[in-house]
Amino acid sequence: MRREQKLLKKRLFFTLGLCFLSVLLTSQAFAGQETTLFSNTYFKDKGSPETYTDQISVSSGHSNLRLHVVNGPDGKGEVKNFDIALNGVTVMTSSDLKKSQDAGTMMTLPWQEANELEVTLRGQGGNALSIELLADWEAPGGLN
Repeated sequence: MRREQKLLKKRLFFTLGLCFLSVLLTSQAFAGQETTLFSNTYFKDKGSPETYTDQISVSSGHSNLRLHVVNGPDGKGEVKNFDIALNGVTVMTSSDLKKSQDAGTMMTLPWQEANELEVTLRGQGGNALSIELLADWEAPGGLN
């Protein structure tokens, strides 16, 4: 009987050890992985300026939040005049994007748990602007 209890105890500790190792390895595998938290393409029709407002929630476990903006995605025309505001503060304008040498501009911003993104498009119609919110996923409990 005592021998069976020892064997059962060994099996239990072995199983618990495997479970712990599995959780640790899974957390490490996803730690620092880039995630897209939000993605949208805004279209400018002919006529008056158009303003779009999106609510974006950012949960804990995400860090290094970045706004990635591409003017004229997928062969659409570029919006010549736009403003992007986060929580009421203008964070990018069309002149900021014109200074970029690549296809899009990425910027790190101070995000909150609840955020309001406001995009205003002006100018001629038939153009588009694409915005993504990217983040690094951090493992819970500081297992990175």
